[in-house]
Amino acid sequence: MLRELLKGIKAFVIGGELPTPDESRIAPRLLCQYRVNLRYGDAEFKASVVDIGSTGMRLEGVPEMNKTDHLRISYPFAEHFQEDIGFEVEVMWTRVRTHDGVRLAGVRYIKQGEELKGTWVRTLQEEVGLHGDSTFQKRKHVRLATTLKAEVRDLDSGRFLSQGKVNNLSVGGALIESPEELKKNNRVMALIGPHLNYPTLSVHARVLNSRADEDDGVYLHSLQFVDVNKKQLKTLERLVLKMLQGRSLG
Repeated sequence: MLRELLKGIKAFVIGGELPTPDESRIAPRLLCQYRVNLRYGDAEFKASVVDIGSTGMRLEGVPEMNKTDHLRISYPFAEHFQEDIGFEVEVMWTRVRTHDGVRLAGVRYIKQGEELKGTWVRTLQEEVGLHGDSTFQKRKHVRLATTLKAEVRDLDSGRFLSQGKVNNLSVGGALIESPEELKKNNRVMALIGPHLNYPTLSVHARVLNSRADEDDGVYLHSLQFVDVNKKQLKTLERLVLKMLQGRSLG
């Protein structure tokens, strides 16, 4: 049952409203949280990518727009829109969230398929484990947005390196936010949790990259889990499943 559930998931809506029919057309997709800059007409705005898919994404905190409008998005997040890495999208739907008045929009990439190579969109797709139609046949690519606590230590010495939270989690890796920078390719021990009835999970990992979010004054670290034993893998799978069933953000 667990394996079939993890294989079959095509979209997640965790701790939020159910998707509209228009949202469902932009699938498969995975929840995430990345701050971005927008250029709409001659104006600049700050927003967030809250789920990303193979053909489009959902944005949160956008200005009032109309269906079929075009806008450009730049990432990493900066003080101003970065024209040289601006990525063009088309608005497919827009609506105001009822409980807080925040405006959401579903957008379609103007570039598709192989045209995405070399763009920051492809980088984010790979970071959250979403790339190609076969992605959802791989358990390690089922990734959830979370707010689990995390601590990172040096693998050899056990020395404390960083403490923060897990923004995205899968059985293959995690995206961790913390105040301290980590060195690329370092082998570390990640301590994740606890969560509900699950104790703190200790797993070995490699730092794929560590980049600064200057606006928030934190670093975002992409970790790839390594040397995962059967017990750890089983715990990770159960944790992911539990969070899916509970529609929880941790």
